[in-house]
Amino acid sequence: MRCESFPEQLTDLDLNRLFSVIESADQSVFGVKTNDSLIKQITHIVFHLNKQHVLSDGNKRFSLLVVLYLCEEHYLQHNKMSASDWEMFIMRVASDSHFTKEQATEYLAEKLQPE
Repeated sequence: MRCESFPEQLTDLDLNRLFSVIESADQSVFGVKTNDSLIKQITHIVFHLNKQHVLSDGNKRFSLLVVLYLCEEHYLQHNKMSASDWEMFIMRVASDSHFTKEQATEYLAEKLQPE
């Protein structure tokens, strides 16, 4: 996977959009959580970062960073996927309009297992 640098500084707008996406991953509607599992929350963040172009630059790179950080933080084994698998997954989320959030959630649930 090619590694490029992130923008020198995130703008206030970038940060506000980013916080909005992260907060919305844990939202409830009428007292019921919309993303009732960690995998669903991770998928929500990845989808919104890539589909809504939340940041002015680096949405795909940042979404991958978020996924890997959350996996480490919550002891999900993510090494079943190679770097190219991760890249293909993020690119598919970003560019395939027929790849649904539900399909992405199923894919990640299959690949990310508790350690």
